[in-house]
Amino acid sequence: MYTKKHNLHPKNLSRTLEDGGTILHPLIPWGIIGAFVMTTLNVDFTYVFYTFLSIVTPFIALFLRVYWLDVNCTKG
Repeated sequence: MYTKKHNLHPKNLSRTLEDGGTILHPLIPWGIIGAFVMTTLNVDFTYVFYTFLSIVTPFIALFLRVYWLDVNCTKG
């Protein structure tokens, strides 16, 4: 759908879903991964301050989208 409409390569769409879903999911304390981390480490929501990668990833994705010149597009 977005591949045809916006002329984007499926690789870029896959990376965006990865950035939004898998990496950011530990930041949601009522989600499965957030609850697992809090239960396993026996901590409260303060563990979020140690999830540097999860916090920085959206900004890296935006930076790459704006400044990276090698964004794959589909033919057509």
